[in-house]
Amino acid sequence: MEKRLIILESVILCVLLVIGIKVNKLGELKVFRFASAEEVEQMSDEDLVYIGLNDYESADFFPDGEYEQVDLFGVELEDERSESITMYRFGMEDNLNQIDVKQGIPEELFHKMVEEDIQKRYEYATDKEPDEDTGDVLISKDTIYCGENTFYKEYSIRYTQRRYMYMNNELVVRDLLRGDRVLYWKQYIEKNDTNKCERYLVGEIDAEYVKDFFDLDYYNWDGIVYHEVTEDDMKYTYTMYRVKFGYGDYGENNYVGLTKYENYVDKMTRRLDVKMTKIRKVEIPNTVWDKPEPQ
Repeated sequence: MEKRLIILESVILCVLLVIGIKVNKLGELKVFRFASAEEVEQMSDEDLVYIGLNDYESADFFPDGEYEQVDLFGVELEDERSESITMYRFGMEDNLNQIDVKQGIPEELFHKMVEEDIQKRYEYATDKEPDEDTGDVLISKDTIYCGENTFYKEYSIRYTQRRYMYMNNELVVRDLLRGDRVLYWKQYIEKNDTNKCERYLVGEIDAEYVKDFFDLDYYNWDGIVYHEVTEDDMKYTYTMYRVKFGYGDYGENNYVGLTKYENYVDKMTRRLDVKMTKIRKVEIPNTVWDKPEPQ
C-alpha cells in the first residue's frame, strides 16, 4: 500500500510539472546556490522551470543568515488575527522638507512621527465613530512595541473590528479580530508630486546596509535566487535576479521568467532608481488556455 502511495504521488507531481501548475513541496527540493550573476543567467531551462514551479522562498537560495529577513523581536504573528507585515515610510511632506540626506531623520522627530501616525491610522478606535468608508467600528485596540533595529521601528497593532451587515433582511453584528505588524523605516523616505514618486535612502549607509535594506524592501517577494552589491565613486548598485511563474494569455502557454533588477543609490543625492531587464522566458509546453466559446 505504501509503495502505491509513493507511486501515486510521483505520478501527480509529474502531471503537475507537465501542465505547468505551481506545485507545493511533496518532499525535499533541490538546493541551488548561485555564485555569480553569470551563473544565474546561464542556468539551464530545466532548472529555471523547476524553480518556477516549486514552492521556494527567497531565503532558500542563500546560506543561513546571508539573506536579511524581518525580525519579529520574539513577538510572533497572531494567526487568529491574521496579523500581517506592513512597512511604512514617511514622505518629504511629513516635516522632512528640509532634511539633510547625509544626516537622516533626527531621532526625536522620527519617534514623534511614528506615534502620531499610529494614532492617526487608528483614531476611530478611540471615539467609536464608524469608519467613513466601511462603516466599521473599532471597539478595542492594543499597541505592542516589539523592538527596533538600524532599519525600522516595529509595533504589533491588535484590534477588534465591529462590522454591521444585513443578512436575509436582518441586521447582523460581528466582531472581527484583526492584527497589523507595522514597521516604520528609519532611513527610507519618499517625495511625491503630481507625476512621480522619488525615493531616498538617508543617513549613514554603506554597501552592507544597502544590501540588507533591499533584502528587506523585497521581503514579500519569492523567487529571488541571487543578489549582490557593487559600488563606484557615484553610486551603490544592488542587483538581484528573480524567477517567477506566469500564466499565459489565451492561446499562449504558461511560462517561467528570469528577470534582473538593478537598484541604484546615488551617493550624493541618495535618490533611488531601479532598472528592470527581462533575461529569459521559458514556455511550458501544452499549457495553452483556450478561450471559452460564447454562450
